[in-house]
Amino acid sequence: MVIHLADKYIKKNKLDLEYKFEAQKANIWLSLGTIAVIGFITSMIVQNQNIIAFSGGSLIAVIAYLNYRKSKINISKILMELENL
Repeated sequence: MVIHLADKYIKKNKLDLEYKFEAQKANIWLSLGTIAVIGFITSMIVQNQNIIAFSGGSLIAVIAYLNYRKSKINISKILMELENL
């Protein structure tokens, strides 16, 4: 009984750490994507390269969003595991 509780406690702590890590990754992707898009578009507009600015900014935004979405899906899976403990 004690071993089972210890294993459950360790599993819960592991899932808590994974949750925090994924939440931090999601925040990083969101802020990194926003900052990169703003910086890229601004620098290209200043240089009068509007097409490159919007296509490059869109590419950065899509990559950041896909990674953000992946982190949010992982967070949902971790939360489901935590609920099942």
